[in-house]
Amino acid sequence: ASGEYIYFMDSDDILHPDALRQCYERSHVKQLDILFFDGDILYEKEQNPLSWDYQRTRIYDEKQVYIGVSLLDDMLEHGSYRAVPWLYLVNRTYLEHIRLLFYPGIIHEDELFTVLLFIQAGRVGCLKQTLVQHRVRNNSTMTRKYSIRNVSCYLTVMDELFSYTRTHASTIPLIRKYAAYTLRGVFETAFQLP
Repeated sequence: ASGEYIYFMDSDDILHPDALRQCYERSHVKQLDILFFDGDILYEKEQNPLSWDYQRTRIYDEKQVYIGVSLLDDMLEHGSYRAVPWLYLVNRTYLEHIRLLFYPGIIHEDELFTVLLFIQAGRVGCLKQTLVQHRVRNNSTMTRKYSIRNVSCYLTVMDELFSYTRTHASTIPLIRKYAAYTLRGVFETAFQLP
């Protein structure tokens, strides 16, 4: 990537025609590392609705610039944290500075990526708009039958996050909070596995 900002779009999602301009202008003016916004769910066929949504900005102030660690902590507290990278515009220089890449070979890699993105960010802003429609298909990662591989990949994410705390001890309480937030659902679902 060579642009000033990066957006990670799922190939089958629908982005509002003016989304990138709006995100760019807000991020550029406020000199943000990350900008977050809302999304809607677009079901491809009749499916059971997901148990969560992507509307999180209502409790945040568009005028405020947040510190990533504090914002992540607050999002976990309010149940509004979503790991999906398509809800964020990221400053490319910031991303290169922290040397963050997606962990290869696992599913749920966004769970690791987005936490590390937030806990290192000094300037995070909010845009109270729904800018993306996320398509949910049958047999996608979100709707596919849960397996032991899902559990294993989540445990890899946790191992990597706790490895990060070895050199960043101040993040231990937040990583523990994130682990409790995430693994509760992982193990409740895994309990049903044969």
